[in-house]
Amino acid sequence: MRHGGDIYRNKVNMDLSVNLNPMGTPEAVTEAVENALKKAYVYPDIRQEEVRRSIAAFLGTESEYVYAGNGASELIQAVVRAEAPKKAVLFEPVFSGYEHALKSIDCSIVRQQLKEENGFALSREDLGILDRDTDLVFVCDPINPSGRNIDDGVLEELYKLAEEYDITVCVDESFFLMSEKALKTPFSGFNEAVKKNNRLYMISSLTKILAMPGIRMGYVMSSADNIEKLISQLPEWNLSVTAEAGICAGLKTLKDTDFVKESSEMIAKERAYLSVEMKKFNIKVFESDTAFIMCKAPEDLYEKLLERGVLIRDLSGDCGAGKGYYRIAVADHGTNESFIGILHNLFLQKSPKKV
Repeated sequence: MRHGGDIYRNKVNMDLSVNLNPMGTPEAVTEAVENALKKAYVYPDIRQEEVRRSIAAFLGTESEYVYAGNGASELIQAVVRAEAPKKAVLFEPVFSGYEHALKSIDCSIVRQQLKEENGFALSREDLGILDRDTDLVFVCDPINPSGRNIDDGVLEELYKLAEEYDITVCVDESFFLMSEKALKTPFSGFNEAVKKNNRLYMISSLTKILAMPGIRMGYVMSSADNIEKLISQLPEWNLSVTAEAGICAGLKTLKDTDFVKESSEMIAKERAYLSVEMKKFNIKVFESDTAFIMCKAPEDLYEKLLERGVLIRDLSGDCGAGKGYYRIAVADHGTNESFIGILHNLFLQKSPKKV
């Protein structure tokens, strides 16, 4: 399974393969994590009471509907084990972590290819692949790797079909708080939908918006029964004390400040800059609503950039995209300018320029 961020096996000076908030980590979160190290001599709370209260307050729900995970990836795995589907549907290109989780059990995977001419957005037409034999479907809002938010009407249609066919739906909102929808609402408001639909899970990551991937932080919202079922698939202490502190301080910051709004506005501005500049090199840039851009470029772009110390995400192979498709993070303006400068040198066939 491929992921971004492999700085351990590559010589990298500019990592654009991981999609973190270019605003950086809020100071209050950094301080909370550092202070939590003073509690390293005690076990974390096995019941996550304070953490669950913080998540519930942020989402406007009750503690029994939420649980925290060691990143969203752990929770994706737990949902798969808890539901034990025999048939699952993926809309590709898609985050490879879903397939990784599904392959850990005896589950057949049905793939629906999203249309390039539609910008790899999820449409009502794509939902036609769902049937009564489908047990589980993963969707990502915004979609990873295309970056497109899912139209609310399409989501409503998905929930309708899921109820009709008795399908479990897992919605991954790991990049939601850095997307265009976040400018309208700080979170998805799944509270009522979850209470109405016992087959719905919503998973989110905090490591992206808080720019702290080394401290694994995620949460899930579902029915109280589903949460209990999911807990049984997790280690007794699945959070560290640093993750506990980061989640609580992070959610307080997101709730009480303009951090989400300011982050989304900065990302939108820098994404527009990158899109305009990349197109000047005849790179096909797909519309995005979040902190990364999917593009189609020469098939050797990954290798050529890596020679220059720049790491991007090569989407060929295990996410349903072909050779020549890439995902590039939206960074701060200085980094984005440097990246465009490297592209300029590369496409003008000048000697490699190190970052």
